Amino acid sequence: MKSKEVSNFELFYDLIFAYAISRITSVLHIINSERIPVLDVAEFLMMMLVFWTIWTYQTVFANRFYHTNLSHVVFLVFNMFWVVILSQSINTNFEQTHATFAAATPVLFMRLAVQSLIHAKRNQSQEVRHLCIQLGSLLTSIAGIGALTKIQWGNFGFGFSIYGDAI
Repeated sequence: MKSKEVSNFELFYDLIFAYAISRITSVLHIINSERIPVLDVAEFLMMMLVFWTIWTYQTVFANRFYHTNLSHVVFLVFNMFWVVILSQSINTNFEQTHATFAAATPVLFMRLAVQSLIHAKRNQSQEVRHLCIQLGSLLTSIAGIGALTKIQWGNFGFGFSIYGDAI
């Protein structure tokens, strides 16, 4: 694979994720006893996993298939918008953040799936089409499971752990 230059959109996308990671670290606040509760660590790790997974899928897709054309730019800007919304909703009480998190992350995964499936349809290479269809199917499944965590099944930690397992 030959090297390619990184676009300004990709750099800004990375900057948005750096901002998101800085917001996620706000969950790790120190309580009076100067110990971080285990639940806060679990929430932090889960949010990091979700954000990292979304960033990784988009970055790998961009490195492999990105061309500066309108559809790729629109998808990237759409993703940045949702990451900012998700980042702004994060606070130290994850139960308050959960509704936005459970609504926004499936949108992000579904957006990645749609982009992969569109690329599969437009590409002539059978190998690339197969890869993009598999990726799109996987991301659609993750988005569906993520959407199910919006349903309150008692403790939000149960749905949260199912989502983590799916990722």
